[in-house]
Amino acid sequence: MVDIALDEMLRWHTANLDHSLISTLLRIPDYQMPIEKIRANVKMTIGGGLNEPRDALGVAAWALLAHPEQRRAVETDPSLWPIVFDEAIRWIAPIGLYSRQVTRDTVLAGCSCRPGPSWAPAFSPPTATRRCGRTLPRSICVAR
Repeated sequence: MVDIALDEMLRWHTANLDHSLISTLLRIPDYQMPIEKIRANVKMTIGGGLNEPRDALGVAAWALLAHPEQRRAVETDPSLWPIVFDEAIRWIAPIGLYSRQVTRDTVLAGCSCRPGPSWAPAFSPPTATRRCGRTLPRSICVAR
């Protein structure tokens, strides 16, 4: 079902390039991405669009249930909800691994990458103790 919809969108975007993910993948400079890789990228993006919000909501719910004083603060002052969201995604960061095919000589964070192999740079979440020294959620009242 997804492949049928993607085929339709690929045909449309080939004729009507815009700033969407599909159009961008169809017109990468100096590289003709195979259709199967475009399909895989779009499916991964769809999956991330479902998983990451679910995870952020789950973490926020857990934190508020584990810290009833924080939940009461949000119930009393709904303007704290954006801070709850920010703190939840700071504390348990979304996936930070993005594999990509190297198509030309590139330097990434001081590492020379030659064309050919796939690379998977991993990005540390902001909760990494070597960076900020905290791993537990902060109080939403302090984060304000």
